[in-house]
Amino acid sequence: MLIDFDHSISIDTVDGYPCAERTGTLQFMSIRNLENINLKPTALDYWESMLYILCWLGTYGWNSKTRLSNANSGRLSRKVERWCTGPLETISDAKRADLDSENDFQLIIQDFNLELENIDLLFDLAARLRSVLIEEHSDELRGALTNTKFQFNKETRIFESVVIRDPFEKRSEKWKDISKLLLQEMEGYAQLARERLSIC
Repeated sequence: MLIDFDHSISIDTVDGYPCAERTGTLQFMSIRNLENINLKPTALDYWESMLYILCWLGTYGWNSKTRLSNANSGRLSRKVERWCTGPLETISDAKRADLDSENDFQLIIQDFNLELENIDLLFDLAARLRSVLIEEHSDELRGALTNTKFQFNKETRIFESVVIRDPFEKRSEKWKDISKLLLQEMEGYAQLARERLSIC
């Protein structure tokens, strides 16, 4: 798990928030953090951030030795690049769309650097974490896109978009159960990685 202690608060503070500002690296920030949604942060924010980090590492490599060569750099994932450029709303919309659709997410992980050793494990892990985090839920918890409707505002005399359902908000109510499932997936893949390393 990723922890930023620079904005930590006491665990005894029931409804406390470390600060109102958004912190973190754009490409790894959770949607709740990007959109400044007024929800208490949960472990699901860190799981979501970890998923983005895994996709970034799978695409760009772990370090300078595993980065794609300059000859192959032209095939870097434009979808992953959308996670760090433009206004926060644009980045958030891109992440919502990429997570919501299994097919769109497959395009991201198909762009992983196939030159990396054991990339198949990372490919499968990213797909499973996304599935457990976003998809394997009842209808009200499933997905990443908001359901909205347009309402006419009599005062401003314009139509406004009103969010009816945000699956991130609904999932935050079940964060402990979902986190347990994500941890089980991670432990399974950790075991597979240990087995592969013992063979080498």
